Order: sequence, then C-alpha cells, then structure tokens
Amino acid sequence: MEKKPKAGLIAVIGALALALFILHPILPDPAHVAIGHPMVDTWNHVWGFWQVGQSLAEGRSPLHTELMRWPDGGSLWFIDLFNAIWTLPVQWLAGPVAAYNVALLGNLTLAGVAAWALARRVSGSDAAAILAGVSYEAMPHLLGQLYDGISESVSVGWLPLALLAMLRFRERPDVRRGAAAGMALAICALSNWYYGLFAGLAACALVVDALRPGWRRAAVRRRLLVPVAAASAAIPALLAFRGTLSASDALVVRDPEFVGRTLVGHNMVDLFSFFHPGDFHSPDLSALFDEEMIVVVYLGWTLLAAAAFGLPRARAWAAGAVLSFTLALGAYLYLDGAYVTLPGRGWLPMPFLFLFEQLPLFSPISHAFRFVVLTQLCLGVMGACGVVALSRRLRVHEGWVAVALSVLFLGEVTLASPARFPLPTSAAAAPAVYGTIEGEGAILDLPVSVQVLARSRYNLYQLQHGRPVPYGLNDPTPPYLYANPLTRRVIALERSAVDSMAPAPPAFEIALGRAALRRDGFAAVVVHTSLYPPEQRQRVLVFLSVALGEGRQEGDRVVFELP
Repeated sequence: MEKKPKAGLIAVIGALALALFILHPILPDPAHVAIGHPMVDTWNHVWGFWQVGQSLAEGRSPLHTELMRWPDGGSLWFIDLFNAIWTLPVQWLAGPVAAYNVALLGNLTLAGVAAWALARRVSGSDAAAILAGVSYEAMPHLLGQLYDGISESVSVGWLPLALLAMLRFRERPDVRRGAAAGMALAICALSNWYYGLFAGLAACALVVDALRPGWRRAAVRRRLLVPVAAASAAIPALLAFRGTLSASDALVVRDPEFVGRTLVGHNMVDLFSFFHPGDFHSPDLSALFDEEMIVVVYLGWTLLAAAAFGLPRARAWAAGAVLSFTLALGAYLYLDGAYVTLPGRGWLPMPFLFLFEQLPLFSPISHAFRFVVLTQLCLGVMGACGVVALSRRLRVHEGWVAVALSVLFLGEVTLASPARFPLPTSAAAAPAVYGTIEGEGAILDLPVSVQVLARSRYNLYQLQHGRPVPYGLNDPTPPYLYANPLTRRVIALERSAVDSMAPAPPAFEIALGRAALRRDGFAAVVVHTSLYPPEQRQRVLVFLSVALGEGRQEGDRVVFELP
C-alpha cells in the first residue's frame, strides 16, 4: 500500500510553486533578467552580489571595495551579505543576476514553509496552516519590496523559523533546543537586522516568561541560553557591520540626524495604507521625491477576517499583531497624507518614538513600517486558528476552508491591493560603448544629477565593464567630483536653469581638472545624452569638447577618452 506524501513535503512543493508564480516574469531568462524595477534599488542589490563574489573569488575581504567612490574606495557592509554568500556557487556558475534571482526564489519558498510550520504548531492543523503559509509568502509588503529590488527584505522566512524554535524550547527547555533557538535567532539577524530585532523581542518575552512565580532558577538559566547562543553568533558580524558604518571611509553612513530625518521625512506610512485597497500610496514617493519606489503595508481584508475568527484561540499572537502594528506606524501618526497635529503640541507621537529615543537597538531604524512583517506573521497564525474555528462551525474540512481563503487572499493581493502584479523586471544589458574604451582605468558616467536611485543603472553598466566608478551607493554627489574643478563645472552646468552657457572658466582651471582626472586613473568620461534635457545636453557637450577634446559618438552616448 502506497504511503501518502508527508505534509511537510506538500508544503515545500506548494511554497515553491507559489514562489515561481510570483517570480514568473523572469523565468524565461533568469540569468539576465532580474525581478524589480530598474529605476529603484534592483541594480544596487545585484551589484552587491557581484561585488561580494568578485572579492571572495580574488581572496579579498568583501568589507572594502575600490570599485566605488574611486579613487579612494571605502568600507562597505553589503546589506544583503548573507544571501550573497550562500548563493556564491550560483553566481560563479551563472552570474550575479542568477544569484540574485535564486536568493529571491529560495527566500520566498522558505517564507511559505516556515510560516506554515509555525502556524501548524500553534493551530494543531496541517491543513489550516496553509493560509498562514500563503498569506506570509505572498504578503503585499513583500511584493512591494520585490518591486523595489530590496533583496534582503525578502529574507522573511527566518523569522517564523526562529519563533518556532523558541516555541519548541519553551515546551522543553533543554540545552539542545536552547542552542537551536539561539542559532535560529542569529541567522535571522544575519539575514536582516530588522527581522533579528523582531525575533529578539520574542526572545526577551521568552526570558521574562521564565521569571513568573513558581519557575525554578534552572528554568531561568536555561532560557538565557537563547539570547546567549544568538549573541555569540551574531555579535561579531554586528560589530563588523557597525565598524563599516563608523569608518572614516564609510561608503554608507547612518548618522542619527540622517536616520531621524529619513524616518519622518521619507519613510512615514499612512494609517489608511494598511487597510485601503486599490492603487493607494500615501505618501506618494513619486510625486514628492520623483522616485519609482513604493511602500506597501496593506494587510488584506481576507486575512483580517480569518484572524478575527482565530482570536479566542490565539490571544498571544493577537497581542503581537497589535504591538507590531503600533510600531509599524512610526514615530508620529500619519493620516490621509499628513501628520496628525495636536493643538499647541505639534505632531502626535507614537510609541515607536519613545523606543527610538531611548533604546540603542531602535535608534538606527529608519524604516519603522517593516514591523508590518511581524504583524502579517501574527495575523497568519491567527488566521490558521480561524480556519480551524470556521471549519468546525461550517462542518467543512479544514483543507477546503484554508484553500478557499488562500485563493481569496491571493486574488485580493494580486488584483485589489496597492502591490503591483505582475512584478516588473530589469534586463541586464549594458551599452556596447564600454567595450570600445582603450586601456585600463575608471569610468565617469554623466549626468551626475540624475535621480539617485535611477543612477543605479551605472552599477549595472559596471557589472559589464568591471572598472571603478566615482559614485557610491545612494550617494547624491561624490565629494571627489566637487573637488575637481572640471567636474565641478559640469555639475554646475547640469543644475543651472539658465539656457545660455555660463562664462568660460579659466583655461588653467580646465587644465588642472583634466590633469587630475588622468592622474587619478580615469580612462574615460561617458555622457549618456538621452538622460539630459536638450539644453543641458548641449551645454555639457560643448564644455567637455573644449576641456577634453572632441568626443566619439556611440549611439546616444558620447565618449571622451583620457589617454
């Protein structure tokens, strides 16, 4: 007699199928087409995979690079280092785009399986847990992060695994389970510092739980195994990460003023966004900052309804959902496109503000809305419990109820939520012009003043030509370009609103700038003429022709070589 397939195997197959459905636009050519909008963070992240692979293949540390901010280079912890490392074999075989896509596929599959396993543990039902797996793997927020090309945010699967390991440890607090829970928490942190913080909050609750009256000291000591094991694995990496941020040559800086300004001026999230279906984005980053980036925190009414039925059986998870939802609202309450103001007192503060100001672990957080991941996970577990309750009330098998609600949820997400579906793609195609540049040396791509996220296309081109560039990751204007009198003049021409040419700079100044570019190892200046408005294009080309000699036209690009 044939044995039925195990529930776990079915969950893996189902999660993989759902991941392939989500990522289907890249399936015809996953080695050359990446998931994510080309004008957001996609190429920044693919570049990071490539930089880590290049460094390790050559026996160098990936924590420093000279490929960016040439001629000095700098310290950099690539924010998705975890995924870049485990996909190294894929990159060395098929390239960084393939590695990036495989990381997305693996993390989406893990998300579905891990959320299913956690919900099965809580609800006691293999079938009911299907809703948790589907709603977590296909959550609108995750689709929004895929749209933005933010690969480390897709590592959501380690969070439910860490919570599951802690639940197992709570049931039987022995050394083996404590070490396993600690390691799961550490991996969660290494894959994404935000999700490590979320799991860390659960670990703190686990230790506090052991302090209840009647618990023996041994039980308290055993529960301390979880944070101790996690810290021993994650703290060295955390110190290295913080070291790259505080280094004098840091390519990415997270000073408190920048974090606070970004938290309230760019990364705020509207309370309505959690519940408003349709193409609703508040704030509208495209209108405010001319960015293609979108922030999606929509929870889904199908899941909320199922979670309501599970409330009596999952009160602890409801508390987690309320807490994380409150923190996801950020520092101040933002409603209907504006901050809520108290008469005579300014903006209405939220609980996150107190934690941000008082706790070191919260002070680097500039994306409070990412707490929605924990909210979605808690709602998924509640939804699984709700499926059990509904099936008993309707006298229908749990599997049918779970599948029906999962289909409804997928329909709501793909057809009626603010998430964009199908997801956009970015083709890894670089202009042939770079192959015509003779000799070795760095490349200066122009314009400088293109929108910062859209400038990630220069990172894509670097994947092809492999030469250093003066730009950094999300760096508005590299200091080097301001210091050089020739490039400083180019920046002024780009940003001028005057139609006519500015007075010609002294010939000596031009000669100094040209000599500095050659001395600092620049091989060529590549002007992407299609990125300029007509009047700016003419001004820049005329000036560069005077300063560097006649350029060579290559399609819609002009190359000025510096032999």
